[in-house]
Amino acid sequence: MSQQLDGAQAGGQAVSMVGWFHVILGALAIIFPFAAGAFVTVALGIALLLGGIGGAMAGWRLRKVEGMAPFFLALLMALAGLMFLMRPWFGMRVLTMILIIYFGATGMVRLMTAFQLRPREGWGWIALDGAVSFVLGLMLWMAFPQPALWLLGLLFGIKLLFNVYRWRCLG
Repeated sequence: MSQQLDGAQAGGQAVSMVGWFHVILGALAIIFPFAAGAFVTVALGIALLLGGIGGAMAGWRLRKVEGMAPFFLALLMALAGLMFLMRPWFGMRVLTMILIIYFGATGMVRLMTAFQLRPREGWGWIALDGAVSFVLGLMLWMAFPQPALWLLGLLFGIKLLFNVYRWRCLG
């Protein structure tokens, strides 16, 4: 029984250390959002490049079964990753534009959903969420491309800080 408790305590300490690591990285990302945004862009570029190369190899082997479309799509993914690596500032702009579209679209959908649910309890919270998302997307669009310099890093830092609660629950 004591071995199980010792193992659980050691595991809890490891989880606690991961949580503190997230706090430190999250705080640094919020303090230095430009550097964090560049890091996220480069990391995504590496993932896209490697995934695209692997997908192109698989697509080439399966070209007689699936045709050439998977091969060419994987090459496109690899080229996007290469572009993110060679021009990270361009990649930051692309990712910021994707976030702007995401906030605007989800905001509109949530507003429409809220008004369809209007007589039900809580529809106002859905409408508020939709309005905030839509306005945030609109504000970012009007300020574009300046948000590309800080938005990704800030959101990455906030996400890391919120991961602390997940690790806290596990430890």
